[in-house]
Amino acid sequence: MVPCLEGIQGKNVDFESKNGSRLNGWYYKKSESRFTILFNHGNAGTIENRAGICSLLLKAGYSVFLYDYQGYGYSEGIATISGIVEDSVAAFDYLTNNLEVKSDEIMIYGESLGVAVSCHLSDQRKCAALILQSGFSSLKAIAGYRYPILRLYPKWLYPLPGLDSLSVLKRSKVPVLIVHGKLDAVIPYSHSEEMFNAVNHDKKQFVSYADVAHSDICTVKPQEYVEALKGLISLV
Repeated sequence: MVPCLEGIQGKNVDFESKNGSRLNGWYYKKSESRFTILFNHGNAGTIENRAGICSLLLKAGYSVFLYDYQGYGYSEGIATISGIVEDSVAAFDYLTNNLEVKSDEIMIYGESLGVAVSCHLSDQRKCAALILQSGFSSLKAIAGYRYPILRLYPKWLYPLPGLDSLSVLKRSKVPVLIVHGKLDAVIPYSHSEEMFNAVNHDKKQFVSYADVAHSDICTVKPQEYVEALKGLISLV
């Protein structure tokens, strides 16, 4: 059952990824909104756990499309790095082709692992802006942090695409909002600092919260985050 959030009844949708896996998503259409946010979630949980962040995005004035990668929630298939990247492209194309949302009216949102997915997607499809919350700068960097022995392996041993957000951001011209809590014990705050510094244009903003951890922004700083999301419009 798709929940009703902020007075808007979400629509359940199914679409296919490149490999034929059926993916499941929710679409919240806010009639007065100019932009739609495509939400790429993190490794933990499913879209059913994202009602809180979806509510904040709706409060900020955006329509929202969120979905589960293959192997998550009610989506078919098995999750792989190449698979979830393909899923994000399929979600974007479903938005433009089936829901008739213009590509330059889509803001791509990445949460945790979804940050890397979102950066890769922005390299494949034109979009209005990027929102990157609590993400890592590259797969190799976070693997080395969580599993130090992996620092010994060269980049070419990592699966493709390598989910290297830094490389994308260095050449990207897309407006970007980067958000990270300083209490994050899952992905170091320094990863977002590094990504922000990699962006080579002025249409960027870094919002940090001293008392926010990895995934509690909805409960710790809800109103402050809504205002930050509203402010993104000024960058577009």
